[in-house]
Amino acid sequence: MDDFLINASTWVVLGAVLCILEVFVPGGFLLWLGVGALATGILLGIFDLSHLPYILMVFGLCTLISVALGLFAQKRKKETHVPVVNTGLSAYVGRSATVLRVDGGLRIAVDDSSYPATCVPGVQLKVGDTVHIVQVTPDRAFLVEPVGRTYSENL
Repeated sequence: MDDFLINASTWVVLGAVLCILEVFVPGGFLLWLGVGALATGILLGIFDLSHLPYILMVFGLCTLISVALGLFAQKRKKETHVPVVNTGLSAYVGRSATVLRVDGGLRIAVDDSSYPATCVPGVQLKVGDTVHIVQVTPDRAFLVEPVGRTYSENL
């Protein structure tokens, strides 16, 4: 068994098998073990290590390094990733809506639903006016402006 684990090609094949198994058993851990095994195989091909404890130590070190690099890459990707799909009410920002009600709280219609809204300061709206949704307020209502007004440029 010791001769089997000392062979560099064994570690390369083991690493390839673990990386391929990651496709069928998702979870992320087989990939890092596979990268560690591949690196161990490459290092065994370059350096002559003939003692199993040293080889297992190299495998452990290579696996830890691959996990650290993978986590660093994932963290960096999350920091620079901008979501493509809007979620919740923010998906409506930039769209047009129709004023449904002015008295008792402003309500606007978007598609087939109605939502609470507030208007930009200094503007009087009436039922039927077309408005532009500028942003979602902290109280989960829309801030709207009449179409053609440039309030959103000053935000």
